[in-house]
Amino acid sequence: MKLRTLALALVATHLASALAHTGAPVSPAWPSGDVHHTVAPGDTLYSLAQRYLASPRQWPALQRHNAIANPLRLQPGQVVRIPEAWLSAKPVVAVVDFVHGAVNAASRPQVPGRPVAAGAQLAEGTRLQVGEDGYVSVRLADGSLIRVLAGSDVTLDHMRQRTATGTTSVGIGLQRGSVQSTVTRKTTPAQRFDIRTPLAVASVRGTEFDVSVTDGGHTATSVTRGLVAVRTPTHAGTAPGADLLAGEGNTVTGAGTLSQTVKLLPAPDLAALPPVLESTDNTVALAVPAVPQAALYRVRFARDEALVQVVRNANFPTPHFRFDGLPDGPYFVGIRGVDGAGISGVEARAAVTVKVIPAPPPPFYQSPAPGAQVSNPQVLLLCTGVPGVTWFHLQVSRSEDFANPLVDENRLSVCEHATQQLTPGTWYWRVASISQHSNGKTLAGPFAAAQSFTVLPTAPAFVAAGTAGMDNQVHWDGQTGHTYRIQVAQDEAFAQIVADQATQQPTWDFADLAPNTYYLRVQAIDAAGVASTFSPVRQINTRPKLRTSDGAAVQSSDGTLVTRP
Repeated sequence: MKLRTLALALVATHLASALAHTGAPVSPAWPSGDVHHTVAPGDTLYSLAQRYLASPRQWPALQRHNAIANPLRLQPGQVVRIPEAWLSAKPVVAVVDFVHGAVNAASRPQVPGRPVAAGAQLAEGTRLQVGEDGYVSVRLADGSLIRVLAGSDVTLDHMRQRTATGTTSVGIGLQRGSVQSTVTRKTTPAQRFDIRTPLAVASVRGTEFDVSVTDGGHTATSVTRGLVAVRTPTHAGTAPGADLLAGEGNTVTGAGTLSQTVKLLPAPDLAALPPVLESTDNTVALAVPAVPQAALYRVRFARDEALVQVVRNANFPTPHFRFDGLPDGPYFVGIRGVDGAGISGVEARAAVTVKVIPAPPPPFYQSPAPGAQVSNPQVLLLCTGVPGVTWFHLQVSRSEDFANPLVDENRLSVCEHATQQLTPGTWYWRVASISQHSNGKTLAGPFAAAQSFTVLPTAPAFVAAGTAGMDNQVHWDGQTGHTYRIQVAQDEAFAQIVADQATQQPTWDFADLAPNTYYLRVQAIDAAGVASTFSPVRQINTRPKLRTSDGAAVQSSDGTLVTRP
């Protein structure tokens, strides 16, 4: 017999109204089976109503249903038929089978939710809100399983079990997102499993199917196995709606319009999917051939072949997928195309293994030493090798944040680089390793902590040791903004320093030194206060000289300076 379903809200309203007026069970609009009770001595319709129905006062309904003329004369062996839909039912709980990511449960829609864990019991009325990285599978009392995908909002509206027969009635409210259901086969018409959205009801009798709903209420249903009856409030009780078989789907628009039944998109071709997925930069990337007419792709990774223990699930606009942070190990992946109306296609599944390739470690620094001062503006940067590394990435920068590196070499085959002329001051350098794998992908490791070194100003170079008529001065190449430190000593080791002075000019007058042999060296200090090494030592000889009244040195006819005897 074909399923015909009423919207749950309309059914609940109808039954409540009938009970309020008659105080007796009323047969619902869907076909119902009967429980057969063989009368034993002492049975009465009152006792049977007390045993099977919600209230013993409902015995007149049993009398009418069985056309019993005299309710006081039940005969032993007589069969009394009791509609299963009338049987009293008690609320039952569901159990969280598996959970991943952010999933909150609230005992009532109006109260804040709390995180759920595997094994938690969920009562009738529980609201489940699944985050964008979340997933939860819930096992119902009859063994049915619902998988609530990322970004969904679901309420366990109705979960009842009839005390006399153990049959169940389940109603799930889906406000937003997607629910995938594997429903235990129903054996009687009174067993029910409904997925209710704001604009549609999908009712089943043993099947696998998906229901998705957008924020605007647009509902899409697709059936993998069995039969699903889709109804809208407009159709409920007055029109047949649509019965979907395996491989079929339809939609209900935000305006409540039921679409025509369509064939599901075919399963993606996973033949070329590699059995091992290498995870390099903390991501797993995979791709499949495009499914014709697919507007997006729904992908999930699970620990089990039945795809119950889902650890990643997401939608992608193209058949190229990336997932972050999947640990090493075996998985099962399920991929399906979704058409432009939001109807999920047939899912393809494959076993894969994720292999996480760790990022290569950075090398150790060798030269220059941390904080070293170097006098040569052409600095040789040297570091160790790393086994299995293909290249090294080396940067040199004025700033510690490397916002604008002067040197940025990312394909060094050895960890070595000679800089060009670096200006005096503090510099920073850092190095990372890069490995290349069999699949052609490269994996860059982290940079080692930056180290600094200081390039000293160039030591002054002397150009003269005196000028014509002024043999008591020395001169050297100077640079604008530099200060110079002059040291003079009586010994080459500068243990007996006789002068230690600073000057802004690249020249120094030693006329005041007593006649003797001296040793002199000069150090340059730039505007930032960075000092160069001392220049190579020079030797100067001072002797008393004869001078004219205007201070000029007295020379002989051959130009030799005349000194005092």
